[in-house]
Amino acid sequence: MTATAPLDRLSPQDFYRLLDGLRDEWETLDEYVVARRLQNLRRMYEHLPTRFWTLAEPLLKDLGMARVANGRPWYATLRQLSEIVATWTRAQPPLLSCPECGHDVRGHQALETHRYVVHDVEVAA
Repeated sequence: MTATAPLDRLSPQDFYRLLDGLRDEWETLDEYVVARRLQNLRRMYEHLPTRFWTLAEPLLKDLGMARVANGRPWYATLRQLSEIVATWTRAQPPLLSCPECGHDVRGHQALETHRYVVHDVEVAA
């Protein structure tokens, strides 16, 4: 298994689902539930490329501290984490469909590899 395998399966919706859940239930959730969600969120951000992870890491620490210390701002931190996901999404290669089977892959190189391995089609360079 390669280090990029989880990144291939991550989608922005995975991040937004956790961020929205934290935002909507920040005041009402049990501490154990919030701690587990923050841990899951951190693990997801760790799978992003390094430049996005370095932006998110201090924000995730701030979010954890905002949960421990009453009165610390947390909503703006969630917004900033959401913006990191949006920037990562815009930086991804385009989603392309295989002309033979319709399977979607990211990037031209991945499409060429898919067509060669699955359909035995050599793409002229």
